[in-house]
Amino acid sequence: MDFDIEDIDDLVITYTKRGAIINSYDLNSLKKMKKINCETIEDLSSNIQEGVGNVEDENTRRRVLNWMRGVEKTLKKNEEFDPEEFFNKNKNNAVAFSQQCRSICGFDGIIQFMLNVFRNFKICEAKCNRDSNALYKIFDSTKKACRLLGIFSADARTLYEAYMDPESDLAHNIGIESEVNYEKEDYFEKDITIREIPYNIRIPDFRANGEIMNYITLPVNEAVCYYNLDKYEELVEQAKCKQEER
Repeated sequence: MDFDIEDIDDLVITYTKRGAIINSYDLNSLKKMKKINCETIEDLSSNIQEGVGNVEDENTRRRVLNWMRGVEKTLKKNEEFDPEEFFNKNKNNAVAFSQQCRSICGFDGIIQFMLNVFRNFKICEAKCNRDSNALYKIFDSTKKACRLLGIFSADARTLYEAYMDPESDLAHNIGIESEVNYEKEDYFEKDITIREIPYNIRIPDFRANGEIMNYITLPVNEAVCYYNLDKYEELVEQAKCKQEER
């Protein structure tokens, strides 16, 4: 099960607790980044374990624990990062951090876990399954951890506008990848199906000497949205008409 436009309100992560992953290029900043990342992911792992204890269905528990491997891999990646080794190797090349930050943090595993739990929550909710409550709490706990890690998305209104105008600069800049189904005999059940919404982190764009030129947004995941051809063409035409009216 993938997501509908109506799910955006739940999936967005706004008001992040961390403006940027790092704000200066020095050894202490790298150490602080590692400390925050590891402590936050460790706390998340504990909260997930506690939440799984409230899930009654054994198969559901097993699925959540299986998805949790992505969180554990993320923790391992951050634990293995050696700030001193990295800084000594790249002391006079702060650009290296900007280029490697996404790989160093590796937050994609946390996003995948969160989305899998939310998918399962939707299934349980549709079936009026009692485990839906416990799953939503795990999902919400993961969102809170994302805020502490500096992971964020556009707000719900901006995302909605982007999905409704798939060829716009807005959709492109947000990071939405559109895939169109041209085969009518194999049309998707729904005209618009969201695989993932785009999540990001914010980092400085450093000069080699450590001077900050500006702050940039890096994608955490690949955000794909599927459209049936008729719907896609309808949305593009609507956007074109609105533009001509201005």
